Amino acid sequence: MAAGFGSRRIEQMISLFGKYKNCVFKARLDLNFLPNNIPSNVVFTDKIVKQQNILAKSNTKLFISHCGLNSLNEAFNF
Repeated sequence: MAAGFGSRRIEQMISLFGKYKNCVFKARLDLNFLPNNIPSNVVFTDKIVKQQNILAKSNTKLFISHCGLNSLNEAFNF
């Protein structure tokens, strides 16, 4: 996340995700782009995310992607 988003858009997404306290949002992002005051239900990493492990979890309800070919192929399997 961040390559195609400006800092304002990232802040808007974090603010929106923070409103859903019963959900956890995980994203990969260059940590230099992180704003202050990130809600506790929003988790960022700058490491490679094992996307298939997240998609395989029964409580995963939503997948937001940049729509790269690997992301789409992995999402179609679940």
